[in-house]
Amino acid sequence: INGFTATEMLKADPETKDIPVIFITALDAVRDKLRAFEVGAVDFVTKPFNHKELIARVYTNIALRRSNAEREQMLREAMEGQRNKAIAKVAAGVSHNFNNMLTVSTGNMMLLKSMIQDSFDDTSSAAFDDVTISLKRMQAMVKQFLMLANHDNEVKGGTPAPASADLH
Repeated sequence: INGFTATEMLKADPETKDIPVIFITALDAVRDKLRAFEVGAVDFVTKPFNHKELIARVYTNIALRRSNAEREQMLREAMEGQRNKAIAKVAAGVSHNFNNMLTVSTGNMMLLKSMIQDSFDDTSSAAFDDVTISLKRMQAMVKQFLMLANHDNEVKGGTPAPASADLH
């Protein structure tokens, strides 16, 4: 097989598709050079060639490959950071809203108990207290979730959302 076919085969295989290919050939027609690039070559050197030039081209292509890999990694990390920031923002908003609903529920339970406490038997009073305790536990869990959601903001030097202020 020729270099064009070999390069096409390398580029078609997921395990070898990222291997940079430099053509070293006696072919020097523009159409041959263009075809080499079309099949996936990163460079093209015609014979006779200077060894130092070839080594420089290899080093340049390796540096370029590393630079591109680093750039792609930085982009992935930046995108992951943005995604995490968005998730934290949504989590903080949801936590805040849940906390508000739990605060209203707890307040209403306390109001009801103060209004009808005398009409409760022991079982009803215990059940009422259990509901109130459960609501307060849910508030504590939501507060922890809110603090966790705002942790990213704190680490970056931002102002954390006042989780304790949300517990009315």
